[in-house]
Amino acid sequence: MQNCDYNVPYEISLKEAINKGMLVPFHYYGIYDETDYSGLHLFQGHYTENDLTEIYKNNAKRYELIFKYYMKYKSIRALGFCCSKIHAEEMTREFCQRGIASVAVYSGSHGDFSMDRDEGVRKLKNKEIRVIFSVDMFNEGVDIASLDMVMFLRPTESPVVFLQQLGRGLRTYKNKAYLNVLDFIGNYEKAGKAPLLLGGEKSFSDKKGYEYHEIEIMWPQSH
Repeated sequence: MQNCDYNVPYEISLKEAINKGMLVPFHYYGIYDETDYSGLHLFQGHYTENDLTEIYKNNAKRYELIFKYYMKYKSIRALGFCCSKIHAEEMTREFCQRGIASVAVYSGSHGDFSMDRDEGVRKLKNKEIRVIFSVDMFNEGVDIASLDMVMFLRPTESPVVFLQQLGRGLRTYKNKAYLNVLDFIGNYEKAGKAPLLLGGEKSFSDKKGYEYHEIEIMWPQSH
């Protein structure tokens, strides 16, 4: 801590913020989804939107898996992070067809299942819908303290973005005991590294020991 023009900057770790009651605890589930990212090319360290959209598009098996775990861990208000407008629209369609009222939120909002961000947030808070599937519009600056689940539905290569997205669900709220985090990790490069960040490390590459709040990495029995 140091004094800068009479302002005192202070950095607090995720673990410390939870222990102090500033944020809620979380249950993290890394779920193997069989998506093969090995044939995709990285551009400036990131998978491209088009490549990700192509491997997710019309992927009935993956959609069913996501829905299965959404139902298993139960949610009143959830936020899912998607790679593209097409991906968000398809996820919304799949959930709506299964009886879970959902909307897609992204810039432009011109699809069959899309909605303006403010309207989507209002409906989620009022329990008129149960899930928002978003593309790059909820990384920061949006307050939905009542969220009880976040779903990572695409690889998140940036530790900063990962923690920003996680933070959408960590706000305290009346009768909210914890946040469920579902991370569908496939075989992408950073798979299995999330616990490092959740335990207080600052990058995906740190290899030191870590502590964490109720983390479970889930793999198929044959893996």
